[in-house]
Amino acid sequence: MQVNKCTHFDFWRPVEFTENPGTTTTSRFLWNLGSWADRCAYLGPQNLLVKVTQIEDFYSFTEEPNKQNAFLHTAAKVGLYLATAFILPAAALLVKVIFKIYLRHLVNQQAPSPNDVIAEKKFGRTKIVLLEGSLTDENTKAIVNAANAQLIAGGGVCGAIKKTAGKEVFDECKQILTAQNKRSLPCGQAALTTAGNLSPNVQTIVHAVGPDCRVRAEKAKRAELLTDTYTNSLALITAPEKHAESISEKCDHPTAMRTIAFPSISTGIYDYSLKEAPEVALKAVKAFIEKHPKALDEVRFVFLPSDQDPDKTSEAYQEAFAKL
Repeated sequence: MQVNKCTHFDFWRPVEFTENPGTTTTSRFLWNLGSWADRCAYLGPQNLLVKVTQIEDFYSFTEEPNKQNAFLHTAAKVGLYLATAFILPAAALLVKVIFKIYLRHLVNQQAPSPNDVIAEKKFGRTKIVLLEGSLTDENTKAIVNAANAQLIAGGGVCGAIKKTAGKEVFDECKQILTAQNKRSLPCGQAALTTAGNLSPNVQTIVHAVGPDCRVRAEKAKRAELLTDTYTNSLALITAPEKHAESISEKCDHPTAMRTIAFPSISTGIYDYSLKEAPEVALKAVKAFIEKHPKALDEVRFVFLPSDQDPDKTSEAYQEAFAKL
């Protein structure tokens, strides 16, 4: 069964939850009341089933198909509305508004990173964080794969993502290229797939193609292309409805995501100098934040610990971050 990670609930579409996340008698009662009102103030069945998983103090919501007989539910609700002279649905609508606001609050919470924070700064309402650890352990709504132009599984970050998320996400990449009638994705562009077997909090993987500095044409325009890579990745997650051609068909009704985790794009086998790439990457993210000040809550950069990385990537980013 295809499972889709979701981060947003439409107001009108009612939701059925697999369990009540309330921790006290009162919170469980209020949750049940809100769930009932959500379904009551809507003709027809609840057509979204959501699995609730608690991760420490945060909740993960995983969407699953939920098929019900629409005619029977609609008829039952019409009878209920008439029997109560429409007082019941009017009251349910008010509770539904409060419940959906609370749901949005829960969904927009961001769990702390499992990796080690080495530096952070806020730019307006958005935080940029540098971390050491494993990108595939991250719990942001989106994580970024340093992809090759063919969007096939490779080594490095790409290989780690395949190992953790599963090869199915790369099958989705092939489908995106086929739909675009392309054999490869242009440098600086990005595609979006489901998150496979990553953390339940992660909704999508962004496959971003950075400049290959072993190729003369891309090396000559490396700063511009790397800026495009970060900018287009952020644009894809914050406004997915504008980039349908770059999104896997398995990502049902993708909605805006407010947190993302990047690796250091192009500084591995693509040979982009660590003396230059960190400054370009951080400035690109900062520029996007300044242009879209309400779009993001947190942008993370995740690197291997310095004692495991002979290139000392995290140190190079810390130096550029101090100047940002």
